[in-house]
Amino acid sequence: LLEIKSEIQDKKQQQRLFELEKLIRERINYLANTIAMKRQGKEQEVKNIVIAGTGLRMQNRLKQRIAEMKQAENKLLVERMNAATQAQNFSTYFAWGSTLMVIGIGVFILLTIARTIDQSLTTAIAVAEQVSTGNLTTQVEVTAKNEVGQLLAAFS
Repeated sequence: LLEIKSEIQDKKQQQRLFELEKLIRERINYLANTIAMKRQGKEQEVKNIVIAGTGLRMQNRLKQRIAEMKQAENKLLVERMNAATQAQNFSTYFAWGSTLMVIGIGVFILLTIARTIDQSLTTAIAVAEQVSTGNLTTQVEVTAKNEVGQLLAAFS
């Protein structure tokens, strides 16, 4: 019982355990008294005690208290399992949400880079078409410092 006491955190279960301990002590004292009476040769008194059913009632109360504790422990176990399931679900949703957010940011960055390259290439194509028609005075404003920007600067 000492080991169980140290592990039980629920106040109601601690109270049930205290009551169970009290019932166990009563049962042990009852048995000790009955045995002592038997050893003293008080056979009729022992028979009267047994016939009265006191020991049986004590045993039934012990069984009832143990059953109540089991039922309460099962209820607590179900509550803890539900809480663990909720935490697991939250963790799963958070992981999926984070993954989708990272993918979304990646797609946004990819589209931004693609749009910048597309704009620069569109400008380079327009300048190349003007040069191919013989217009060598085309001025291009170069804002990019990458390879496409170098290509546009070469046209200027």
